[in-house]
Amino acid sequence: TNIGNGTYTFVYTPTLAGANFLSIYINGFQIRKSPFALQVFTSLSDFLDATQESSQALTTGRRLQKAAAGSASAVYSYVSGDGLIKGTTGQTAYFQLFAFDSFNNRITTNTDSFVFNVSGDSFETSSSFPVVACPKPPQPTHPICDPFDTREGHYFGEYTPFTSGILTLSVYIQLGSSGSHLSYVELMKSPHKPFIYPSDPNAELSDVTGEVYDNTAGVTSYVNIQLRDYFGNKLTSGGNRLELALLGVAGPFGTTEPFYPFEGIPNSLYYKGFYSGSPNTYGSVLDNRDGSYKIAYSASSAGLYVMRLSLAESGLNVTLFNGTTLGHLTDLYDSESSFAVANLGKANNLGSTVSWTGDVGGTAGARGDLGVGSYFGKYLTSNEGNIDFDMRGVTTDSVIGNSDHKRFKFRDEYWSARFTGMITPMFAERYEFSVVVDGDSSVLMRLGGVGNEFNQSQPGDVVIDYHASHQITKGEYFFTDTLSREIVLEYVHFTGDAQLTLYWRSPSTPFSVVPAAAFSHWRNISEYNTTIHPARLCPHCSTAVGDALNNAVVAVKKSFVVYARDEFGNLLQKGGDVPGMFAVGNHAIDFRGTVTDYGNSTYLIEYYPTRSGVFNMYITIGCCLANPAVGYPASIQLSRSLLVKGSPFQLTVLPAAVDTSRTVATGTGLVGGMVGDLQVFTIHFRDIHDNPTTIAEENLNDFNVLLEFRDKISMNLLQPTTLDIRILPGNVTVYYNITRAAQYWMHVNISQIKTKKTIQQNNLRNITQTEILPIISSPFSIYLAPTVAAYPNHTVCQGLGLRNVTHNRSATFKVILHDIYRNKLTVGGNKFFMRLIGDVSAETPVCSDSQNGAYRCSYTPRNSGFHHLVIRLLLVDALNSNSRGPGGSGLLASYFSSVDGALVPQEASGHGTGLVAN
Repeated sequence: TNIGNGTYTFVYTPTLAGANFLSIYINGFQIRKSPFALQVFTSLSDFLDATQESSQALTTGRRLQKAAAGSASAVYSYVSGDGLIKGTTGQTAYFQLFAFDSFNNRITTNTDSFVFNVSGDSFETSSSFPVVACPKPPQPTHPICDPFDTREGHYFGEYTPFTSGILTLSVYIQLGSSGSHLSYVELMKSPHKPFIYPSDPNAELSDVTGEVYDNTAGVTSYVNIQLRDYFGNKLTSGGNRLELALLGVAGPFGTTEPFYPFEGIPNSLYYKGFYSGSPNTYGSVLDNRDGSYKIAYSASSAGLYVMRLSLAESGLNVTLFNGTTLGHLTDLYDSESSFAVANLGKANNLGSTVSWTGDVGGTAGARGDLGVGSYFGKYLTSNEGNIDFDMRGVTTDSVIGNSDHKRFKFRDEYWSARFTGMITPMFAERYEFSVVVDGDSSVLMRLGGVGNEFNQSQPGDVVIDYHASHQITKGEYFFTDTLSREIVLEYVHFTGDAQLTLYWRSPSTPFSVVPAAAFSHWRNISEYNTTIHPARLCPHCSTAVGDALNNAVVAVKKSFVVYARDEFGNLLQKGGDVPGMFAVGNHAIDFRGTVTDYGNSTYLIEYYPTRSGVFNMYITIGCCLANPAVGYPASIQLSRSLLVKGSPFQLTVLPAAVDTSRTVATGTGLVGGMVGDLQVFTIHFRDIHDNPTTIAEENLNDFNVLLEFRDKISMNLLQPTTLDIRILPGNVTVYYNITRAAQYWMHVNISQIKTKKTIQQNNLRNITQTEILPIISSPFSIYLAPTVAAYPNHTVCQGLGLRNVTHNRSATFKVILHDIYRNKLTVGGNKFFMRLIGDVSAETPVCSDSQNGAYRCSYTPRNSGFHHLVIRLLLVDALNSNSRGPGGSGLLASYFSSVDGALVPQEASGHGTGLVAN
């Protein structure tokens, strides 16, 4: 039955007679000193028989040992009290004794002597203790004696066990006075068998076994903890709160080659030596209900950790500071130097031992921070049950007046304190907190975190912030459950009497001082340096980093970094995992990378592309690449299970800059043609590995094409009639026209303005230079042939047969044809109309074609006198003939003119153009 004030009553009906244990639980945990030894009798008569032994049952030996009438009887004198049934290590156990005579009359004088022996692991078998008389008149505060029994003949015994387990406690009547006349008679029901329970657990004495030093990422490991009390006894019941906190302090990150010029890797990925993320992992606690606990933990981040095993103890840690900046430990002296001298060789507040109990208490660089730089700081802090003190009337003199300087924990003025620990609400609801504080102090209280994972929480929410300019002493916090929260309360006192009390209330909690039962703090069981090793290699979890995964330039060595990782992303911290890379592009073009193993899970892969285009880059780790002989499909298929994260990567390889020595030209204009025709050819830019490339738009003005024509025989420079060079980013188109027939050397050069770095007078300078280089195959041999159509105005006729001849004798002349550009024709096949007019009959000269544009003609005049020799070319359209074609190998042209040729009248009977003799 719930009485309603924290008190409960139980009614039960036993069903099994004999020795029993009665266990009482609250919230699944046994209360203190449970279970209780319980003897159940079958009937009331059995109970009476067991408590009173009739005189007929006395043995002969017992009767001989009975004292005289009026003395205490071993049969009727009896003992009672918890000390006969149970006890707790380190705590005094009591029982009381009532003396009765042989007729079962209460003896009312203290004339008898009683002793008791206790035997067990904590006591020698010969240990004997007196049973002493209870004080009369009775004292209400006595631990065992009945405060309502005013008569003498009432005694008590006490003993302090230090080992848990079953003890043997025997009570005797001492007969005789001393020496050899002493004899002892053991009381009825003696000996007793009290069960000694272990006391509260002591964190430092606990046993820890299991995997505390090494583990593998992702693997669940176990730590076993056996709690012991302050005397080394194993606890036999559960219900304690424990925490396993795996606090990350260092881990691998990046490469061991800091700031090495890897392409595209940000500085944040280089090795720094310490883990910046501080990953914290917390264990899952299994209470075995027998004082032992099994804690399972699994960390996914490899690295170095501190494993902190903690036991929750009641109360709060408080760190006291000399001064108002929370930066100096209060040393219980007014003089810091006195404190330092008094504590030489001690571990108190020094950096020589790890004694962290919750609060590192301090500000970096301050006097109190002895131990800054080590884990958690190194302090011994005080423990307070709750936050409730009033220093009115307490002076420093009273502190110094105590030889041990421990009467009070606080100074009078200008001091500060930080209370840290956990607070557990009674109900899951909104609580109002308030403080009663002196007028010249400040209070800042934060609450935060949920459950056990306190170290992972951010600074808690501000609940109370009281100071001179903000005199609000109240605040609220909503507990969504009844789990613990971190509490940090900082109190700074300046002058006057110090006073601080923390109160709370909620709909279900009356206004009251926050009780000590609501506070607890972690106390270290032990700390271990734990290493979480990486798990096995996971190819698709491994990563590649670098711009070279997606972008490259022909003829430029590129590199990227591959990190070998496990399934949790941890670097494996070792080498030998055999990474590889191959890239496949269009037209079965591929290339592979070379690997540098740094031995710490970091690999540098370099490659030198010679072909531009888009490639699929396959990066593998875990095994060697397939032999190229198996073909691309098989290689890709075999690498599927070894690909790193993100692979294959799409790699775009850009061509290199224009390399003049690899640049080519195409087009008919590279071999020549017919004079007067517009010749054209195209220059195609190539890089050093013959990949088509382009010129950046912004660099077009720094780029030019130079053409030069030289006669092959005379090596004279020729200026073309027309020259048009059109430069585009990807190519150059050249148009030219030459009207002089001949063979030429055409030099095609590219001019570029380049900037180079050079050191002049110990200074780095940019030097601009113009570079002129020929393209591949330059100079080109070209031949410009004359046209096949003769142009009459430029045709030359030679020979005596044109002027003076003798009749009846053969006369000869020569016709040399030229084109419209005065180039001598190099082919024959022309037709003429020729007549010698003046004879009786017209004479027709006979010509022979030399097939090189020259014709040798002859005729024989029959009559003397003045004649007209008519010479005409027979062409459909001599000036606009469509007959064009290459000529043969031309000779050096000779230019002739006939100023009279155009004056020769065209005969109506002919269809040619007249030629005039020269």
